[in-house]
Amino acid sequence: MRSWRSAVLVWVLSLLLGVACRYFLGASPEQFFEQARQFAATNRFVEAETSLRRLLARQPNRTDARLLLGKLAHDRNDWATVAAAFKGVSDSDQVAGSIRVAEGDAWLKLNRAVLAEDCWSRAYHLSPEDPQP
Repeated sequence: MRSWRSAVLVWVLSLLLGVACRYFLGASPEQFFEQARQFAATNRFVEAETSLRRLLARQPNRTDARLLLGKLAHDRNDWATVAAAFKGVSDSDQVAGSIRVAEGDAWLKLNRAVLAEDCWSRAYHLSPEDPQP
């Protein structure tokens, strides 16, 4: 009976130690972003996207990471990733108007016209003075 309990205790402690090491010893968000930029510059797009997704898992409100992820996906005609990346940009962001236009374009390429029109309408309300935000 004791060996079973001690085995479970060792397993739980190992799991917690692994999670703590991953959290405290992992790359910082800035390192993930810089790594993604370097990967993108050397045409290693899969690695760049992975770094950006790891960064966004930690800091989902990073507009710069969402913009880079959206650009990489746009270059590959991956419209679902473009829409998903740009959807996470807040309407209060300075570039939200132009992002909503690009998000709407991506939704339209995915044959989701209602979502596209919603994005374009939001873009107009965010930047009414700009004919093409």
